[in-house]
Amino acid sequence: MKDTLRLKFITENKLEPDIILGLASDFYSDYALMFKNTPSKFRMDFIKSFSSIMDKEYKILFSLNNKYKKIIKRVGKSSSVKEITKLHQNLNELSAEIFLTTNSVKELHNRCTYYRDKINLKVIDLTKKEMSRSSAKPKNTFAWLRMGSSGREEQTLITDQDNLLVYKNKDDKQYYRDFAKRMVDNLAVVGFTKCKGAIMPVNEKWFGTLTQWRSKLHTYIVDSDNLIDLIVLTDAKYSGGNYPLAQAFINESRKVLKMYHSSFKAIAQATVLMPIALTIFKNFKTEKHGEYKDMLNIKFQGWLPLIMLTLLFSLENNIWETNTVSRIKCLEKMKRFDTKMAGDLIETYLTLTSFKIKRQIEFIENKINKMNYFINPYKLDKNNRIKLKKALSIVENFRRLALSSYNIKEDKL
Repeated sequence: MKDTLRLKFITENKLEPDIILGLASDFYSDYALMFKNTPSKFRMDFIKSFSSIMDKEYKILFSLNNKYKKIIKRVGKSSSVKEITKLHQNLNELSAEIFLTTNSVKELHNRCTYYRDKINLKVIDLTKKEMSRSSAKPKNTFAWLRMGSSGREEQTLITDQDNLLVYKNKDDKQYYRDFAKRMVDNLAVVGFTKCKGAIMPVNEKWFGTLTQWRSKLHTYIVDSDNLIDLIVLTDAKYSGGNYPLAQAFINESRKVLKMYHSSFKAIAQATVLMPIALTIFKNFKTEKHGEYKDMLNIKFQGWLPLIMLTLLFSLENNIWETNTVSRIKCLEKMKRFDTKMAGDLIETYLTLTSFKIKRQIEFIENKINKMNYFINPYKLDKNNRIKLKKALSIVENFRRLALSSYNIKEDKL
């Protein structure tokens, strides 16, 4: 039973053999109890039918995973952006199929983050080769860093670009400007949509030497008007180029966050302002008019507030994990959250992310004309409607905890 309960929040990439055996034993015990005192003929017929169903799922998943592995190998051998574009599309489609069978959010995160990291490294390699044909060689190295869902290792089926570039030698400015432009364009072709907020190194704000970045971090970035930029930097992670240079940048940004502790209060105020899609009577709060009448935005009215609230408590407790589930577990380990609260928050994260992913699949399958995260809660089946309301209630309770913890009064917001 212990192993069975563990399945609920399983996050490991691979289960140990003894856990698999324990799960199988638990499953068999349930079967034996259910069919106690049942004639052998009936039991044999049941086992035959059940085995047939399980064998069918095994073959489906085996085939999908086999295709996935073959495409991953082709990414490393690809020689053009055009080729990678097709491989990226195939990997997204396969990952969607696997998700529809397993509904495992963590697996989808792992897959998408893994193959996009590989694709990103390949695009860097191809872009450097393009540059070698038209530009002088740089005098020193650079690092490419990822942020947002990529930095949190929470990639899903649709992604955009949230990147920055740091380089070592100021004399290489023009080279890396050209490199950044080519990278951004190549990633857009591959399927990494250009960031609407311009969080890309073609924007001077997200480009510079380590020395220039130190100046930005201690002056411009910590200004209250640039709160979003400060928040984005909390998820920064190495994505390509020189690893020590990337880590030097990350260490500097974390030093700034610690120094400007007053920024946490500003982040807290911005976070608790985020609306949750529930009324004070715990009913769904939906759009009253327009294109999305009777719908709610699962991303901005549920998922994003949860992400932001988790980040807020993590920063306050000096936790530098970037992944949301890992942040929650660290807060539990520090006794900031009790076991029940941590479990509820993880389950809520998985629930809301699952709704987001299913909406992406609807877009990929052309069931909706444009990508958005509006859903009609009243068209969900009863089970999903209950799950959604419970998840939103937990986010609202989390928001109220932040209000109390940071002594923020709602009527003054």
